[in-house]
Amino acid sequence: MNDPTTAPTPAPFLGRAALADAMTSRGLFMTKGTLDYLAKRGDGPPFSRWGRRCVYDLDAAMRWAEARLQPVQRAA
Repeated sequence: MNDPTTAPTPAPFLGRAALADAMTSRGLFMTKGTLDYLAKRGDGPPFSRWGRRCVYDLDAAMRWAEARLQPVQRAA
């Protein structure tokens, strides 16, 4: 019998507006409009389709953002 207490919890999927809010709350300013633009160009975080909606995995989106960060720089 399946024990519901041991079942893995699925990763939450976020829409574009929710992802933009989540990224901004973690210090990486992002807007829904920027995510729209990046998705059209194919440069944004990976997403899946749920019907007509684009849904994002928060962990994958944060890995994408961290990969785009530049090294720490110091003023001359």
